[in-house]
Amino acid sequence: MSFKFKNAKMKIYLIFFLLFIDYTYSQEFAFEGYVFSKETKMPIEGASITFNFGGITLTKISDIKGRFKINDTNSLKSVKISHLSYQIREYSKISDTIFYLEEIVRNLDQVNLVNYKNNQIYTLPFTNKLKKSTCNFSWNNTIAVFIPSEESNKSRIIKNLIYEISDFQGVKGLEYLPFKANLYSVDNLSGLPEKPILENSIETKKNDKNRYVKIDVSQYNLTIPAEGIFIVLEILNKDKYPTSFIQSKIGTISAVPAIKAYAYNRNYIRKSYIKGRYELLDDRSNVWVEVKCHYLMDVEF
Repeated sequence: MSFKFKNAKMKIYLIFFLLFIDYTYSQEFAFEGYVFSKETKMPIEGASITFNFGGITLTKISDIKGRFKINDTNSLKSVKISHLSYQIREYSKISDTIFYLEEIVRNLDQVNLVNYKNNQIYTLPFTNKLKKSTCNFSWNNTIAVFIPSEESNKSRIIKNLIYEISDFQGVKGLEYLPFKANLYSVDNLSGLPEKPILENSIETKKNDKNRYVKIDVSQYNLTIPAEGIFIVLEILNKDKYPTSFIQSKIGTISAVPAIKAYAYNRNYIRKSYIKGRYELLDDRSNVWVEVKCHYLMDVEF
C-alpha cells in the first residue's frame, strides 16, 4: 500500500509524528533505580543489578549515587542485586525505584575483637600500595583520612597538607578543579571526624604537573594531638564548577576532582571516610561512613 501526499509539508508532518511515536515507545520501559544501604541510608556504589528476561540476562553496575539505568523492563522475569558487603536481594518484579540492601554481619567473638585492636598496623603493606585506584565524588562530599599520633611525629609542627588529586575514567582536567582543605578533630566516642580545626577551609586547586597538591599550613603551628587528627578534603557546591556532569568511560559522572587511593587493609590504622548529602535522601545521609580504600591524603612535617 502506498500513499500520495498533496504537498511536502504534510509529508514532513507525518515523518515527525512517526518519529515522536517511535521515541515515546522506546522510552516507555526506560527505568532508573537506586541502591542504598538499609543501615546507613547511603548510596551503594558498585552493586551488581542482574536482570533476567527469561534465559537472557543483563547486568548493570550502580554508580557513586547508587544509581543504575536500564532501557527496557518489558518481559522482565526477575532482578538480583548483590554486593560483597551486603546480603543478596532478589525480586520477582520491580515495584519501586529504590532498593535497600542489608549489610553482612560478621560475628566476631571478644578474643577476635581484642586481636583486631592489637593487630593495628601503622605502615600499609606494599601489596596494598600496588593496587592503586581512583575515586570520584559528587558535590558537597567531604572525605577524611585518620592520621594517628606516633612517636615519629610527636610535637612536630604540621607543615603541609598533601593530596594526590586526579582525573577520572578518561575525563581530562578534573585534577585542576578546585576543592577545600582542612583538618578535623577526633570525636572521642565514635573515633570519627568531629569538627574543623581551621576556622575557614582553604580553597585551592592543582596548578602544575606535580604528583601532589601541597597546602602550606605551617603558620597555624598545629601538632597532632594524642587522639590523632583527620586530614579532610571538601568538594565544593555544584555552582562552583564550570560543568555539572560530564561523560566518562563508565557513564555520566559529576564534574569534580577525583583522588587516588590504595587498596583496603582492615588493620591499617589510617582509615578513610566519606560524608555527603544525596538528592533522594534526607539529612540522615549526612553521616561519616568508612570506605573500603585508603585515600592518598597525608600531612607533612
